[in-house]
Amino acid sequence: MQFLVRRLWPHSYQGHAGNLAWSRFQHTGREGEWRTSLWADGDTVAAWAWTYDDGTIEICTDPAYPELAAEVLAWSQAAWPGVQRHSVEILQSAGHLSAALLTAGFTPADTSGIVMARLHHNLENLADPVVPGGFTLRHAQPGDEGRWAAVHQSAFAPSRVTEESIGNVWSAWPFEHRFAWLAEAPDGSFGAYVIGWYDEVSRVGEFEPVGVREDLQRQGLGRAVCLAALHAFRAAGAEHAVVYCRADDGYPAPAALYTAIGFEEYDRTETYENRRLAD
Repeated sequence: MQFLVRRLWPHSYQGHAGNLAWSRFQHTGREGEWRTSLWADGDTVAAWAWTYDDGTIEICTDPAYPELAAEVLAWSQAAWPGVQRHSVEILQSAGHLSAALLTAGFTPADTSGIVMARLHHNLENLADPVVPGGFTLRHAQPGDEGRWAAVHQSAFAPSRVTEESIGNVWSAWPFEHRFAWLAEAPDGSFGAYVIGWYDEVSRVGEFEPVGVREDLQRQGLGRAVCLAALHAFRAAGAEHAVVYCRADDGYPAPAALYTAIGFEEYDRTETYENRRLAD
């Protein structure tokens, strides 16, 4: 699944190879909530589907195999027979998928003004990261998982992320500690973090996720860890960095942070849904 996303970059899927690792390992005990399937042409993965028991479907298909999109959608809807509503989020630039969704009976969904955007940074003109007095910046190290999970639980409460699940994330490809940055307080607690994922083939880094402890927000910690990760991407040979976030007036903070450090929007997602008639 990750190699297909890497091969098709930047279109056909809203995330990054690292995004898939985060989605798979950020929680424990969820294996019963999803099903996945791959479609291959010999040794080449041409499509995949990841469908959840709530009707959410994630798909990625190679436009070189246009006939597969319909098959992938049919399998995804049949994977959970009792589900009455399915939803699929795709990039606006993935025209081959929008056409397949419409043909399969999906229609554009009303997302009530929520806008999900993909933002891009060309890694030029990077400012130096600066943290408030007393904090220090460093990349993640083995043994940091518990304090890291505590920041995430504060930033995204309520959260199912735990010390164990962070350890699973850090054990997954393509995670590397040098791209995961944190702001450490004098008492040893963590105030903010970013997990950066780098793909040396596409030369693209991604943030997923970024978190700041609730009582320390709006003090520059999020900006500092993000800039540290951008510098680490560039030092490794990256040409671009991306982040996927909300970009609407109802939840403006993430996009405001990223645009302030030089990210620009270059694509958005759109959601399609298909409701089954009740028996």
